Parts: sequence; structure tokens; C-alpha cells
Amino acid sequence: MSSDPEPEAFPSTGKAGAYLACWPPEDDLMALCELAAHGCEAPIAAIDLLHGGRIHTIVLYGAVPLESEADPPLTMAALAADQDVYLENVREDPRYAAACHDVRLGEGHMYAASLLRDPQGVTIGVLSVVDPRADRRPERRRNTVFQRRRMLATLGRQVVDLFELSVRTEDLARTNAELERSQRHLAAFTAQISHDLKSPLTATLAWAELMAGLPAVAQDPDASHYLQRCTASGRRMLAMIDQILEYAGIGGALARRPVPIEEVMSAVVEDLGELADRGTIRWSGVDVNADPVQLRAVVQNLVVNALTYTHDGVPAEVEVTTRDTPVGTQLVVADNGTGIPPRFRDHVLLPMTRHRTDVPGIGIGLSTCHRILADHGGTLEIRDRRGGGTAVVATFPHPRGVTP
Repeated sequence: MSSDPEPEAFPSTGKAGAYLACWPPEDDLMALCELAAHGCEAPIAAIDLLHGGRIHTIVLYGAVPLESEADPPLTMAALAADQDVYLENVREDPRYAAACHDVRLGEGHMYAASLLRDPQGVTIGVLSVVDPRADRRPERRRNTVFQRRRMLATLGRQVVDLFELSVRTEDLARTNAELERSQRHLAAFTAQISHDLKSPLTATLAWAELMAGLPAVAQDPDASHYLQRCTASGRRMLAMIDQILEYAGIGGALARRPVPIEEVMSAVVEDLGELADRGTIRWSGVDVNADPVQLRAVVQNLVVNALTYTHDGVPAEVEVTTRDTPVGTQLVVADNGTGIPPRFRDHVLLPMTRHRTDVPGIGIGLSTCHRILADHGGTLEIRDRRGGGTAVVATFPHPRGVTP
């Protein structure tokens, strides 16, 4: 039986190519080789990967790498056998006997190998240990053969884990680079869209306002009415553009800090203007650790919904409260409005979806809040309010290491 298989007998399969493209730190691999050598009480250990029909020696502990293009015969024999091996004397197995003249082994004596298998179970290399010393005596050894085989198999799995970590780290770096590139392109696209859409619309509204001041238009009830409707539609379009651009711009680094609820609500009420006069708004509670700009966006969207989705003839009552819980700070916006049936609550968290179409809006407010909470690592939940209405619960997690 031949013990010197041709390289073509080993096709390029598995993840060895990916592992060769991004090695883990060599010191870490060398440390695993050193542990393998010491555990087996041998002076030499190596990690070899199979790729392209050839053996690539990644690290070699306890010996000088050979300046040769020949594949290590013992490694080739182990791959051909496709099983772990532990031989106190390689001459005990005919598959390895002819390979014992490997330069690294001298005349050859002890050889042990653990096959390296990728997560799909494909053999992609070998972690091997050799001892060419002639005075290797069984009675001097501390560990049994069973213990050494188990230890070598464990270290082999750790070798693969290191390569997997290296590949995933490289993939993550590429993904982050692509994400940064996409964010730059999105910022440029957002700016261009803002200019291209808002500039002509703003000019149209300006001309409409000038036209409204003309005596002939002011004295014609129908013309004035049509012009008012045109102007109102244009302003709604501007508001929609602003909302869409704001949604697209959410993300990036969060500048978290403790934000007093009074600070948030004062700004929200001021921004709402006349809309805030539709009902009663009350607030109380503790500070919220969040990005202040995005926290304000959450509160404002929820309060706008509470003031918009009301019962006819019933003034809106909105209560905003914050409290600490073991998992984070809960911000609750409760109202006495029409509510959202349970079957629609997941649906309305998606962009451009709405539960009711008989009120103004484009269905982006709740999806914006949901996205902001996700960026903070928190949650958004829609519940029934006791006595009728809706209670939206936004949970912002505590900073790491902080509990109430």
C-alpha cells in the first residue's frame, strides 16, 4: 500500500482557503502548538492546512521550517487515512512507516495527529506532534495515551476556532467598512434629495403666497379657496419630505446622557405649537439615559399620535411618565384616544404603514420610534390603557454596570 499519496488525491474543499487568507495572530497558533508538544511530552508540533491540493505549514514549534516544496509525508498520510492517530513508533502502522524519514523526524519514532475540521465537518488540515528522540521511554511519561489523544483533539478544535474567529473578524471589518460607505452615500443622497425636492416646492409655495395677495384673487372666493388648498397641500408635502429625510438620517453614534423629562417635554410642547392646544399634556418622572435628540424624536412622535388619534368631540388627555425598572428606564406615553387593536400593533411599527387612513400622516412616526429604540438596545411596546386609549411603553436600557 502506498504511503505517499499524490497531491491530487486531496481536492480543495472546506474553508482552508478562507483561513489562509486571514491568519489568526501567529503567537496564538504557536502557543497552541507549544501546548500540544508539552502535553504529549514531545519537542516538535505543527499546524498544517490543506488547500489547492498542497499542504501549507502555518506554524512549526520546536524545529526549523524546511526550505522544500515537498508536502510533509506524515501529514499526507494522516490526511489520506482521514482519522486521528497516535503512534509511539510510526513503524507500528504501515501507512506511516514509509513516511518516517521525514527530515523533521530524523529516523522517526513517535507521531500523533488530530485532524482539523471546519464547522461543516470538512477536513482542512492537521495539528501534529512528533518526537524523533531515541530515548523516549513509556515509564517516564506523565499522561496516558488516552489523555494525550483527548488533549490533542481539544487543541485541534481550538485551532479551528482561532481561524474561524479570524475569518469572522475580517468579515465584520469588511461589513463595517461597507456600512460606513453606505452611510456616507446615504448622507449625500439625503442632501441631494432635500435640495431637489424642497427647492422647487418652496418656490411654488412662495409664488402661491404672492398670488394670494393679489386683489383679483382675494376678491374671488373660489380662487382663494383653491389657492389655500394648493398651499396647504404643498406644506404637507414639505412636512412629508422632512419626515422621510429625518427617518433616513436616524442612526450613527449615540451621544447618550441623562436627559430630564422636563427638558424633553418643554422642547416638544414648544415644537408642537397649536397642536398642543388640542388637549392636556402632563409629564413627570426620572431622567432617561439616551441620545437627547433621538429621545426628543421618540417623545414628539408619540405625543403627536396621542393628540391626533382622538375620539370626536373628546379633548385629548396625554400623560408622559418615566420610571426606573430592573431592565431600564421606561417611558410611557398614555392617551385617551381611539387605541390600536392588538392585531395591528406589530404592523404599525413598520415604515409607511398605518392603522387609520382618515387622519393626516404617512405612517412613519411609530416606525421611527421603533428604530430609535432598537439603536439604543431597547424595546417599544404598544399596550391598552386602563380606561381606554393607548399606552406606548419605550424601554431604554440602563448604562452597562448601572442598576436602579
